[in-house]
Amino acid sequence: MRKFFSAIFFLLCLVTFIVAFAQPVSREEKTVRMSLIMIANKCVGIGYQFNGTTPKGFDNAGFVLYVYQKNGITLPRTVKGMFGAGDYVDTKDAKPGDLLFFMEDPVTGSSVNHVGIYLGKDKFVHMPGEGAYVRIERLVKDSRWSARFAGVRSYHKLFDDFTEKSSKSPDKKDKVQAFKNMDPDVQFETSDM
Repeated sequence: MRKFFSAIFFLLCLVTFIVAFAQPVSREEKTVRMSLIMIANKCVGIGYQFNGTTPKGFDNAGFVLYVYQKNGITLPRTVKGMFGAGDYVDTKDAKPGDLLFFMEDPVTGSSVNHVGIYLGKDKFVHMPGEGAYVRIERLVKDSRWSARFAGVRSYHKLFDDFTEKSSKSPDKKDKVQAFKNMDPDVQFETSDM
């Protein structure tokens, strides 16, 4: 057990070192992005609840709202509002923690109605909808999502406010647990940043 916690501590230190010295994103922004991913991964498996914005149950936008709020970042309540409030990001430049948006019907060009949090390496986490649970999926390899993909938005300007506000980020024990619960195929890679 001691070796396990030593390994976790080493990984946390390594991630902290990489996050602190990799470029071009600021250390504060990387810290927020890593926290977004950890909190989102901790929510995997939580079920749907109409208008839900807590771990008792989420709707689609409520899940994203919760993850960002736990990091002291306030977003609009609706998917359309989130889409409009974010800064455009080219898909190839998406970073973990950015939001991926989807439209209901790409043929008619309907407006956005679904959002997920980008994890890097073609994966995102989201609440698919009624009767579902928060889960991790692939963007390109899943034709259902790639066909509906509408774009990426970033809220990096809001990350700067994070350092000025009191954070509601998880304590050390929660961070260790979040690392244990992470999908082994989803790793926070600074190369995605």
